[in-house]
Amino acid sequence: MPRFNYEALDLRGKPVQGSLTVTTITEAATVLRSRDLVITKLHEQEPADEHSTASGAPEGDILMRLGVVKQNDIVIIFKQMAAMLRSGITLVVTLSLLAEQTKKRKLKHILSVLQREVEAGRVLSEAMSIFPRTFPKYITSMIQVGEATGLLEESLDSVISLMEERIHISRRVITSLIYPTIVLLAVPAAAVFLIWYVFPRMMPFITSMGGKLSWNVELMIALAEGFPIYAPKILLGIGIAAGIIVICYLLPTTRYYIDLFKLHLPLFGTVFQYALVYHFTRVLSVLLESGVPILDALRIIDESTGNHAAKRVIQEMAERVLRGDDLSAPLLKATNVFPPVVGTSVRVGEETGSIDSSLSMIADMFRDLLETQLNRLVAFVEPALILFLGALVGFVASTMVSAIISSYGRLAA
Repeated sequence: MPRFNYEALDLRGKPVQGSLTVTTITEAATVLRSRDLVITKLHEQEPADEHSTASGAPEGDILMRLGVVKQNDIVIIFKQMAAMLRSGITLVVTLSLLAEQTKKRKLKHILSVLQREVEAGRVLSEAMSIFPRTFPKYITSMIQVGEATGLLEESLDSVISLMEERIHISRRVITSLIYPTIVLLAVPAAAVFLIWYVFPRMMPFITSMGGKLSWNVELMIALAEGFPIYAPKILLGIGIAAGIIVICYLLPTTRYYIDLFKLHLPLFGTVFQYALVYHFTRVLSVLLESGVPILDALRIIDESTGNHAAKRVIQEMAERVLRGDDLSAPLLKATNVFPPVVGTSVRVGEETGSIDSSLSMIADMFRDLLETQLNRLVAFVEPALILFLGALVGFVASTMVSAIISSYGRLAA
């Protein structure tokens, strides 16, 4: 008899979790509701992989499990799989051919396992669920719908389109943030090098000349003399602060406020918020268009969303679906997480019976807004950081040069 894992809320709103051994998922839901629980997650436990070793790792190299398959490689595999299936090649043969031609060990291993599982009678989506890191829930759910409707190739096309767009957006965000991050790290590194290493080697010569020193030279001398004393304390303080932030990030309550704060950071907060809205609306619209039930779609997005402020809103939406209420109310209430236009558009979609279309329109809009915001961010931040770095280095360099010139002037006099 299958076993189902669940997460739910009791009448006081306290989270509870556990497992049930019943015949079907419907029976599991009935049992939980009879206990006055509001279900937030309910899924069947995956059976142990029959191709596992005694330690639970897949057969072959146990370290293989530690590898990560790039999303680009998965997109290429899906494209080839869709083309082969359309040409009339069976799924088992398709997986065998893909495994043979793949050079990357981790991906070859995954494809080989998928082939064995399908040959043993499992459907593709069920076999893919063995590798949740490689095939997230939204992928397996869309493929499962394609299997049920006999439109596997079309489902693969939808997955490919979604993955390619998400990869593009992720690359765009990362690329835009790399340069500012490097410059931000270079500024303190350059300052420390000049103040702690270069200037102290000039101090004996400058001070030996006597005479009154300018304010900037005195400041540099004070920093150079104080750095070895205070540097360990500063580093310790930074380490303690980083440790506190990490601990707060691991605690659900404080993580919520940290994630909420990220959405309102100067300059970068808008990027994070637009990326969050894009991820939520695009994945939800594609899942609904693929035929995934709304409650399952919300749970899938909840699992794939890293922002805890957004997760709380999504979980409230799932609870309202269970009660038969509308989706838009939590979005309209949580304007500090999702812009008002998101909730308004979802409400219009509910009234017209076209939520997936409304969500797709919002996703397109915020994708364009995100691109525009990234361009503005790069156009503003790069020159500003370069000017700041140049001013810092210029100040230190001009101080050293002026000190040398003054010393030589006094020496000549």
